[in-house]
Amino acid sequence: MKRGKEPSWPWSEAWPWAVGILVVTFFVLPWSLMEVGRCVDYVPGYGESFCESGPVIGRPAATIVGAMSALLILYFLYRIIGALVRRRRMGRREAALKDLVAFSQPLTGVRSSIAGSGRTGVRPVILTVHHLQHVLARYVAGDLDDASLEEWAQTVQSLDDIRFDANDRDLIAQAIFELSTPEPFERLPAIVARLRLKLNSRGNGTTG
Repeated sequence: MKRGKEPSWPWSEAWPWAVGILVVTFFVLPWSLMEVGRCVDYVPGYGESFCESGPVIGRPAATIVGAMSALLILYFLYRIIGALVRRRRMGRREAALKDLVAFSQPLTGVRSSIAGSGRTGVRPVILTVHHLQHVLARYVAGDLDDASLEEWAQTVQSLDDIRFDANDRDLIAQAIFELSTPEPFERLPAIVARLRLKLNSRGNGTTG
């Protein structure tokens, strides 16, 4: 199974803050520093500085503007870094969810990745009949034992950002339910055999 792509640069979230950094860095901050340099002749009683070119905002005010500009740059950088971190977490979670529905990685590692990645803004991953057929075939081949298959189904069932294919939602939901709680029905090998027949007949009906 192909792993999820590395998250790309989050332009939609980061570009306003990047523009803010450019404006503050190349316009506001240089202007305030220039004002501090120009306002060298303070005239008591006026509350402002006078230079050869006339009255300006004054050295104290220009200093405050410069300090606020530096704080704005730090804040904009914080927002950009936050957007990058969120996008990276979203990418890791989506990749882990894809690994889960395909059962292409050890379940312990996948669950750990999902638990540590957060949930905000993650696109749902679709579980299809093909995924189920693949997992059940691995069980029949001996790659998975009863406990692993049951734990996989329970994990899939517990996650809101895994959705079932709309074309086979009821069939997939029933299969996951039976695999996650086999005791009320029958032994797991019998459940798997019956589900494989049902899924294969559904696939043949779709393609036929």
